[in-house]
Amino acid sequence: MDGPKNKAIFLDRDGVVSHEKGYITNVDQLELYPFSKPAVLKLKAAGWKTVVVTNQAGIARGLMSEIDLQIIHNRLMEMLPVDNIYYCPHYPEGEANNPYSIRCDCRKPEAGLILKAARENHIDLTQSYIIGDRATDILAGQRAGLTTVLVRTGYGASPLEQPAEPDLIFNDLGEFVEFLVG
Repeated sequence: MDGPKNKAIFLDRDGVVSHEKGYITNVDQLELYPFSKPAVLKLKAAGWKTVVVTNQAGIARGLMSEIDLQIIHNRLMEMLPVDNIYYCPHYPEGEANNPYSIRCDCRKPEAGLILKAARENHIDLTQSYIIGDRATDILAGQRAGLTTVLVRTGYGASPLEQPAEPDLIFNDLGEFVEFLVG
């Protein structure tokens, strides 16, 4: 694709745009933070692509199917006008005969989901951000060359589960968007 590349905001799902509730396995469990939709609308109005990148090991663990997750993500896209959602269904420490129990490059902290989204959506990673509530989000963003933002919602309300140094820290997605686009 020719022309200038898009700038994007990569968003983790649980703990960033929706309440962290452990494994969300059905659509009734999905609950957005009140600031999520206004924040995404403001980003889009300012010309930012918005892409959700999320680990969904509940599939590998047999808690839900990819069809169940698609129903949840369809509902999320009805509630929140993001451009796309990318997910990793894998979990390497699962059952040996489970096709989802593999080491992959798409499970954060690896950067595979971000790199795939960047290719498919013509995104300039050097002009883009990732917003997350866990060290895995920050590490994936660093590996992809993004500016990294930790929010203090979800798991971000507690100390990180492993060492990671985000570029920026905000209380929540709404506060970050106010900083970025006013």
